[in-house]
This record gives sequence, structure tokens and C-alpha cells, in this order.
Amino acid sequence: MRLILMFLGLAQALDINSVYNIDELIEFATGAVNNPSEGATELGALEIDGKKNYAEIIESYLITYPHDEDKEEKLLKLKDLVGKIDEAWEQFGQKDLDDNDKSQLGDLPETVNELYSLFVGDYLPVQVAQSKRPFLCEIKIPEQQRLRRVLQAVGLSELRAFILSLKTGEDSQKSLTRTILYLEETILASKFGFKETSDDLRVCDPPEHVRGETFGEFLGLFQGVSLNTGHTNAPAKTGKCPKYCDNINKYQMNKCHTWQDGFNQKIHCPKKECNGRLFGCFSSGTVVYCALGKDSDRRFPWVQAAYKRWGNPSSECNGTQEKLSDIDTYFLKCSMCLCICSEEDEGSSATRTISLVPQFADIQNNMVVTGVRFQQQDNIFHVQIEESKLEAHMEIDPSSSKWKKFNSFKYNARKGTYSMKKGKTKVELFEEFDFKFLNWDERSINLDKIKAKKGEVIVGVGLRYNSNEKAVEIQIVSWPVDVKTGELEDPVDLDDEEVEVDWITWENTQSQPKEYQNKRFTISLANLDDPVKASKNPRLSDPNDQVKVQTTGFEKDMAQHTIPYIDLQGVTFPEQKAPLTAIELIYKRAKGFGGFISFKVISYDLIDLLHDGMSQEDIDKYQADFNG
Repeated sequence: MRLILMFLGLAQALDINSVYNIDELIEFATGAVNNPSEGATELGALEIDGKKNYAEIIESYLITYPHDEDKEEKLLKLKDLVGKIDEAWEQFGQKDLDDNDKSQLGDLPETVNELYSLFVGDYLPVQVAQSKRPFLCEIKIPEQQRLRRVLQAVGLSELRAFILSLKTGEDSQKSLTRTILYLEETILASKFGFKETSDDLRVCDPPEHVRGETFGEFLGLFQGVSLNTGHTNAPAKTGKCPKYCDNINKYQMNKCHTWQDGFNQKIHCPKKECNGRLFGCFSSGTVVYCALGKDSDRRFPWVQAAYKRWGNPSSECNGTQEKLSDIDTYFLKCSMCLCICSEEDEGSSATRTISLVPQFADIQNNMVVTGVRFQQQDNIFHVQIEESKLEAHMEIDPSSSKWKKFNSFKYNARKGTYSMKKGKTKVELFEEFDFKFLNWDERSINLDKIKAKKGEVIVGVGLRYNSNEKAVEIQIVSWPVDVKTGELEDPVDLDDEEVEVDWITWENTQSQPKEYQNKRFTISLANLDDPVKASKNPRLSDPNDQVKVQTTGFEKDMAQHTIPYIDLQGVTFPEQKAPLTAIELIYKRAKGFGGFISFKVISYDLIDLLHDGMSQEDIDKYQADFNG
């Protein structure tokens, strides 16, 4: 909000953001000494969130927000003191005072002193910042944004009290000195509070997990299968089978198994082929199992051996119940195995693709990234950004926020590659540059925290394939910004392929977390259950962790799910948007369950807005007047 008013020849008009800058406050207060009525007119027009009653701001941003019980009394007192100044201002702010009016304002100096003592003397902003917070996923507004509004309410209340004191006939120099010194320390106390905030945000677990809405899965990419070595193309003598399950790793399950049972020839064909290779094979012995049909996105809900079971044999079989045995005769030895099928062939319909095509905010229209999420389209997982218009003092235009559309991909099964529609043009895409197929050999996801350069905000987000680590990882683009005007410097069209962008990864990020001093840690996903069975996922990864996409456990559900799942919920501050300074790719899970890949975001550090440093000349001048 900007009030374009000028009075007394001042070069800088007052607005609600002037409370961040002691020089602007000195300029206003000094001018108001000569003409309190003009100062009252300018000050009287200022609203915070559309409100002129600043006690309501204290209520909204402090009282109703989760806080420690032992802070309740102080917060209520703050609201009461600001409320007293509100009442006085509403009654007398625009009025020429008579003696009776001045008498009613006799307690005003004491109210201001109490406000100063509470807010500055008790370092209330620090106490608020250190107070109990909601879970990271429950935060609606960045912590610094709350403290910013509180600073506006307190600072403007002090200015209101100053104008009223001038109207009562209080010594103008004494009132000016007290006000300026109080405002200087009010800003300083807020700065200390800003330093204690933690404006990280992640998304909460939904009330109900809904496939395609709240989460997605690399559906069918890796799944447990029950088979005989005779179903495979692993090398064997004519008419023979590979004898051991170890012998069929990295081979295909691509044929029917035939064998002689007495005088009868038997044949068994898999209900659903594996369009790829087999891994992790081990012997199961003779088994009874439930085989689902081709239309199912699962294969085997359960498999039962003589002394072992995988999955849940007590559940009904909605497919075909079958029995297959080891074959151990003089002429033929064929083993029953459990393996993981890695769907890798061109004709596979499994979800196995991650888009590496980045998204950029429209910085030519001063748009910045305020949120990020995964989305699933064209059987591909994409990163999608929320972009919003940045305004002066790092505020966001609340009506401007939107999720940026991404281009549609088309798969060519014959070539095993993709093309993308860009405008009216079809663009051929390249693996490891524009997209990445996951397979058993290349299935790692790096969990990194990437921070923008100092004085810059995030304007682009994407994934890349790190061929050295054989892993997909996050990268960002940041852009310089003038924190006062909110304008991005020298904007260009980032979607123009001719424009070179400076990508930031974990290797060149600012303030690299301490975890990167150690070797990257791989989180074990062994023998975990279906993620949707966990209502909460409180355990979070650390920067420099890694996960390898794999199946759920054989014992849990016959390895029928590919984990982790992908969280599709948007990670953005829901009530007041904020420009971002860092994004982290995280893995959240509950003990015993497969978990979700998601994002964490960190809002821009607003401490750069606060200017409390008076010149030494002003300090000496006002301190002398105050002491005198």
C-alpha cells in the first residue's frame, strides 16, 4: 500500500512500510513537529490489511496464533496498549483539541512508555519468534510476515501517540526525541525477532490419501513376481532350465514354461509379462498364489509356500489361484523364484518417467516463485511452480498467484522417447536432458536443499540428471531483486532457449548445510509397507540424503508397490504468499512405511528490509536531548 501524499516539502511520503526505516521515520516526525495536523492527515490514512484499528492486527497475528501459554498475558497486554492508542486516535487524531480533550490524553505518555517497555524492554519479538509454533506443515503465514505486521502496528501506534502528544502541547523536542529513540529500538527489537524465525514450510498429510489427487506412484515400475526359471530367457541347455534363481537375475520373463509331467506335457504362461529385466531373485519353493489379470495394476497380492508367506494370503483372490512347483528330476531341474520385475522396455505402460524440463516465472512481469509441487501428466511426473507478482517491500499481490501450466508430452513407443508440444511446434526430447526413465540401475533421487544467492529470489525450478551419481536431483534459478521496490533487476524471458541461466545445485548453493561435509547417506527402504496405510509421516530426511526407488517388502504385500510415492500437494503458504529463498526435496515417512517424496520451501529473509542504523550524528543529537 502506498499513500501518495506530500506535505511540508518532504521528499518521502509515509506509508506502512516506513516503519522499517528509521531515516524515513525521522523525516516524517521532524516535519510533523511543524504541522501536527498535516502529519495526522497522512498518518490517519494508513491501513494494515485494510484495518485502521491496529489492535485487530495484534489479535490476528499474535493472539489467535499458537503460542506458549506463559506468553498469553504479555500478548494480551500488547493488544490492550495498542488498543488504547487506537481509541485515542479515533477520538482525537483528526480533531483540534480543547483543554478537556488534552486532559483525557493525560495518560498517553505512560501508555507509550509501557508499550516500549513491553515490546523492546522484554524483547517481545524474540519471545514470539521462540514461542511454540504449529508443525511446519500447518504454518499459514511466514513467521517474519507475522512479525512484520506486528512491527507495523506497534510502529504506527507510536507515531499516532507522537502526533497526539504534539496536539496536547507537550514539549515538541522532548516528544520527538522520545519517539525517534523508541522507534529506533522498536525496529532493532524486531530485527532480533526476525533472526530467530524459521520460515520453513512443508505440506501436511491429507485427511485421506487419494491416488491422482494427493499422491502418485511409479505405478508398475518395480513389482514382485512369482515365476519359474523356465519362464525366462536366461541361458540353459536345450530343453533345460536355469537351475538356480540367482541365474536369472538381469534376464527377462518372456515365455511360457513347459515341462513333462509323466506322459503329459504341461505349459504355464504368466498372466502378465515383465517388459524388462528381473532382479533380486531368490528361491521360494513350491507355491500357491493369486495371479491378477492383465488389466490390474498389480500382479500377485499374495504368495504362499509351505512354511512362508508373502503378502496377505488371508485376503480374497480376485484373480486366478494357481499352484506351481519346483521341478527336480534326473532330466530337468527348474526352480520356483520370487523376483522384482523392472519394467524398462519401450512398450511398457508403467509410470517410469520424470520430466527434467524446468519451469520459470515470468520475471518480465515481475513474477517470482511462491510455491512448488509435483504433478502427474502424460504418465510423467513433472515439477510445477506457483508464480506470483512481487511488489514493493517483498509483498505479494494476492490476486496474482497461479500454478504455471506445463507443456504436454507425447510418447513414441517405437522409438522409446518423447516429444513435447511447445506452442505450435513439436520438439523432440532427449533422455537425461529433457526427461529420465527410471530403471533398476538408475533409480536414485538426491534429497538436497538449494538456496538462492544473497539478495535474490527463486524464479525457476527444475530437476536434472546427475550422471556421476546416477541420480535425479533438484536445481533452481534465482534473480536479483531490489527489496524496497520489489522490482527484479534487468528481467529477461527465461523461457527463451537463447537465454543462458545460471543454475544452482547442491554443489554451488549458498550456505551449504553441514550435512554436505559428509558422504551422501542412502536411506534404507527395505521391507516397508504401502505408504497410504500410514496416516502421518513425521520422519523427515536431511539434506544430502538419498533414496533409491524400489518395491515395498515381499513380506508386507508381495512387493506390489513402487516406493516412495510422490506427494502431489502444493507447497505454498496458503494465507499470505511469500517469495522464496530456498527449496528442499525431502522424503517424509512413518516407521515401517514407504513414505513420500515432497518439497520443503523457505521464504525470503525479510531482515534486509529493516534499517535501524541512525547516523552517529543523529544518535548523539537525540541521545543528548533524551538525557537532558
